[in-house]
Amino acid sequence: MPRVLDPFSDCDALTLAECRGYTCEACGGSVWQNGGPERNHCLVPDRRRYHKQVTVAINFELVCHRCHQTEECHTFVHRVAFKRKQEDRYGAERVDGWLRSIPMVSDGIVEA
Repeated sequence: MPRVLDPFSDCDALTLAECRGYTCEACGGSVWQNGGPERNHCLVPDRRRYHKQVTVAINFELVCHRCHQTEECHTFVHRVAFKRKQEDRYGAERVDGWLRSIPMVSDGIVEA
């Protein structure tokens, strides 16, 4: 059984893949068949000012290189679906609490 990452810790793409099973969370294919595992800052995009706050496992979607390059992986609809996955994984209260702690989310710059 894959281990669950601390939702508030940073991790590299390989560690994320080891914990989530080497399957792209966007297309469902193997991350190795489509260019290797990558971390997508899915719920809140990476911004220099908030890099440390958003570069954590609760925000990472494990994706293959091909999916990471597509627009579909960065749509609001996709983020909402991933948020549901993270709520199942970590709990809705924990996900919502983390989102409220990010200034650009609570200021309405990014819709959560």
